[in-house]
Amino acid sequence: MLKKLTAAIATVIMVIILASCGNSAEPVSSVDLIDRVVPPEDFVLEGDWQDETSERAAMSIFKNGDKYDVEISWANSADETVFWNFSGEFDREGGFLYYDDCMKTIVTEESEDVEYEKGTGAIAYLDGKLSWQDDKEDAGKDCVFVKVE
Repeated sequence: MLKKLTAAIATVIMVIILASCGNSAEPVSSVDLIDRVVPPEDFVLEGDWQDETSERAAMSIFKNGDKYDVEISWANSADETVFWNFSGEFDREGGFLYYDDCMKTIVTEESEDVEYEKGTGAIAYLDGKLSWQDDKEDAGKDCVFVKVE
């Protein structure tokens, strides 16, 4: 009898979990799976950040009212730079800045081409550093940004 009751309770819990998937108000992102730390009260998101992994990506974050404007640039070569521009509110308790308005632009000496708009993803606080999850093409997969002093 106890085994049947335990199995029934486990089934109900799984149904509840599965039913709630996809009904989140926030975008679903693999950043959600990262063990994160709540930023300290004195943490300042604004400023310039550099990817310590590649040393080719840079991120600038500006406060704009209740939101933050973010620009990430990646120098593919001396003649080509890729820019991702987006904005979002910073959830200090969760350590995330979610966005759903990313525009990717490729800039060369001859042209400026918008590759896509309305990309989604998140910036996540990770113990003094920032990670970037770009849901569109996973561009920030290996990026770990440190603040430039």
